[in-house]
Amino acid sequence: MITRSSNLATNLVLDYLTPAAVQKTIEDAGVEGVKVVRGVEDTPAFEQGLNNLTTAHGLVRLFRLLRDPQFLPDAARRQALEIFLDQDSTP
Repeated sequence: MITRSSNLATNLVLDYLTPAAVQKTIEDAGVEGVKVVRGVEDTPAFEQGLNNLTTAHGLVRLFRLLRDPQFLPDAARRQALEIFLDQDSTP
């Protein structure tokens, strides 16, 4: 998780983790309605019809995981929530 992001920061995280690993974690957590297949502004992937997708229900499921002690240990959960709540989209 990051607090201030450009598309570059998001892509660096996805380069490190890989979209496939992120998607596997999402699926292993039982979250439906979220699909991660590429980075942001990946024109070649977009032209091949590869798009990230999310639904409101999927986002709610992801947010609920941030409060689930069975998904994240207490320290990691507190840190994730702190980062999440500090997010800033100001350019």
